[in-house]
Amino acid sequence: MSIDILLYIVYFVIAAALGVLVWAVSLRWVRVWRQNRPRAFRLWLGMVAMLVLLGGTYALASGAPLPLGDVLYTQDFWLRAVDTLLFAIYFLVGVTLLCILCARLGLFRKLSIKPSR
Repeated sequence: MSIDILLYIVYFVIAAALGVLVWAVSLRWVRVWRQNRPRAFRLWLGMVAMLVLLGGTYALASGAPLPLGDVLYTQDFWLRAVDTLLFAIYFLVGVTLLCILCARLGLFRKLSIKPSR
């Protein structure tokens, strides 16, 4: 197999995964909307927050050419896409570690979050 065919297979798998993700979230949102509308709005808010995170990290990403060995990569979109995903992962790992630290210190016990009905 040539490299081009493998790249097309990878692109297809990524597109299929994103399609399944959108489909699953849509089904979940419809189910939650029927049962509990305030919770559905929180799910919507979470999706919007993720899109804002990805948009912000895309704005921070650099599209500068990247020399690797004898090849100079100049495809701006892919360079920015990789930086976007890396920045988003760094941010989410940092938030996760902060939440673990706050939970260990007992800071979440002081918050009183009432469940919506």
